[in-house]
Amino acid sequence: MLVVRLGALGDIVHTVPAVAAIASAAPGVSIDWLVERRHRAVLDLFALPATPVEIETGGSWLAMRSVVGRLRSARYDVALDFQGLLKSAVLARLSGARRVVGFITGALREPMAGMLYTERVDPGAAAHVIGKNLALARAVGVAADEILLPLASADGAGPEPSRVVLNPGAGWPNKQWAPERFGQLAAAIRQKHGLTSIVTWGRVSITDAMCL
Repeated sequence: MLVVRLGALGDIVHTVPAVAAIASAAPGVSIDWLVERRHRAVLDLFALPATPVEIETGGSWLAMRSVVGRLRSARYDVALDFQGLLKSAVLARLSGARRVVGFITGALREPMAGMLYTERVDPGAAAHVIGKNLALARAVGVAADEILLPLASADGAGPEPSRVVLNPGAGWPNKQWAPERFGQLAAAIRQKHGLTSIVTWGRVSITDAMCL
């Protein structure tokens, strides 16, 4: 199986529950995850039986051709395009997978991507993108309502306990809150759920930020 979710940070995180559900339901399945090289480290944060396949879509055609050749040699049964962009759909189709599955036109960020799928999934009334992604997993026979985010442990001993990551430095203005609001949110989460919050900051990689 090929999972296509090239980036970015939050979108990859939102895709993890669907991939975790597939891996849990079919423990023998071989899963590759096509991801942009600059976002590759995000996958290392999770205990998933998925092999990252790095690509630079803004790189040279020769380099991209090499990655496509690797994908085709894997002879995938199915490619799941969680991204819904024309470039992700093209890559899913170029993988040579017998089945190329994505969302219906109304659920795509770029509707033209739908022309490249062999199957289209209606996410229904899913209120959150995680629910939408879980709907795509149903195309391969996995019906899951539980949201799993299996964090990898720093020492490899097993999954880490659940935590909350707060990112005050979001790139979009509509995602930026005042610092005191993040503080209030962290306090409320700890009081209500007993969960520790981890705050990302500065010009560090996501792997470093998660370890602060």
